[in-house]
Amino acid sequence: MLQGLKLVCESGLKDVICEIDSMELIRLIAQDNSHFHPYAAIKEFKVHSWNILFSHTLREGNSCANLLPKIGSSSTTP
Repeated sequence: MLQGLKLVCESGLKDVICEIDSMELIRLIAQDNSHFHPYAAIKEFKVHSWNILFSHTLREGNSCANLLPKIGSSSTTP
């Protein structure tokens, strides 16, 4: 998620919908008291001048996103 948001930031896109299959991550992003959690860096992207929406989706509905890390980890190019 964090790497994807970094790519979005670098590309200059302003309207972003992040579909996440982890309710725990949605909860951590929404909470104000999780500043020291490793995923707290994701919250920093909310302060950019973006229209960003974090939405929950079922794992089955997120199959493309689940496939991309598998492809990346088996790739021989950096």
